[in-house]
Amino acid sequence: MKIGLRANNGAEERLLFAQQVGAEGASIWASACPGYTERCYLTVGDVWEMRGRFARYNLELTGIGLGGDCIKNQLLGLPERDREIDNVCRTIRAIGRAYEDGAPSPVVIIDQRTTYWAPGGPFWHPGYERLPIGRGGVYLTTFDAQRIQGELDDKPAGEVSAEEVWSRIAYFHERSCPWPSRLTFGWRPTPTTRRWPITGVCTRLSLALKG
Repeated sequence: MKIGLRANNGAEERLLFAQQVGAEGASIWASACPGYTERCYLTVGDVWEMRGRFARYNLELTGIGLGGDCIKNQLLGLPERDREIDNVCRTIRAIGRAYEDGAPSPVVIIDQRTTYWAPGGPFWHPGYERLPIGRGGVYLTTFDAQRIQGELDDKPAGEVSAEEVWSRIAYFHERSCPWPSRLTFGWRPTPTTRRWPITGVCTRLSLALKG
């Protein structure tokens, strides 16, 4: 078993904490890199900087979260989704070049949740609630769909069916991972396949669906 933490912005105190508790690695938000929020993709230099930052604390860079704002058009089926997917592919290629030495490469974490853009709720987003602070000042949160009173307030793309949501997810995977033709979410290449720049794509869903 390996222990990994979310380093959020990769600040020194977070990486030092991960090292002190004996974690093998941690993940980071891509927005921690200057310029990512504006261009929505990482360069090889960005990934090298992240990798070096973690290595100074003897940690693996286990995951890079792209953030919802850079891929929301893909989920919502709005214009510009192809450009967003192309940016994801640019990030994947940058990771591949930064890990050509064969070291374990980070997973790209793609949160696809309409609740990112829904206002209101008792904490952060609808359905979430912050529990009393845990040991060592740890923030604890829970999610309960029944806490969402009525429908979500923000519906930038209107109502969609579950089938349409899945078709958009499939569209994304077909464009970003054109082979093999049949994929399962969280798919990883086996040792017998040729090396691919990324070890997996994590798609997390928390959607309010009609019906």
